[in-house]
Amino acid sequence: RFRAGTRFTKRGADATGHVANYAETEQVCLIGNHTLLSHVQTRGSIPLRWSSPADVKTYRPRVRIGTDPVAQARAIQNHVLSEWQNY
Repeated sequence: RFRAGTRFTKRGADATGHVANYAETEQVCLIGNHTLLSHVQTRGSIPLRWSSPADVKTYRPRVRIGTDPVAQARAIQNHVLSEWQNY
């Protein structure tokens, strides 16, 4: 939604907490004539500041995790608050 990209080119969260490869799926069920149920599932990259540059030679990209704990905490907090606000 905010950080679209292929699985191996976009990873982690940005400074505002938007995660890479975010997807939302909703299933709506009508039971009988009066009962309407909805199930929403979201998924995306781990909401941390990290990357995994592609390595064409070995096909084993090394994970690089950001080292600033304040930026990590801010990304997680922004992501969780956004999810709470939306759902």
